[in-house]
Amino acid sequence: MFSVWMGRIRPNFSSTRSHRRTGSNPATKVYTLHSHAMGNVGDFMLTLSPDGYTWDIPAGPITIHYTAVIKDGAWREVGDRIVPGKDPVRFFEMNLKRVGETD
Repeated sequence: MFSVWMGRIRPNFSSTRSHRRTGSNPATKVYTLHSHAMGNVGDFMLTLSPDGYTWDIPAGPITIHYTAVIKDGAWREVGDRIVPGKDPVRFFEMNLKRVGETD
């Protein structure tokens, strides 16, 4: 998910988190994540937790499951490949630390 270009590590992905209301009940909140990764694009349901969120990519019999925790000035997100009947395989881990305030 990363490449090296001109001696620098660059991500091969981007994503946007967004909120939209669906259905006839304006109180219903649905969160989605719009993801671009390695030439693929998709919109996925985002489930909020008290300190982060999760989201899944269905891929046939496999599920790609991401879990993010945001607390204490840090954002940690991991991705696991889940195959029925097998242990999850961690293939992605991102740890970001806030270095200053934004304008």
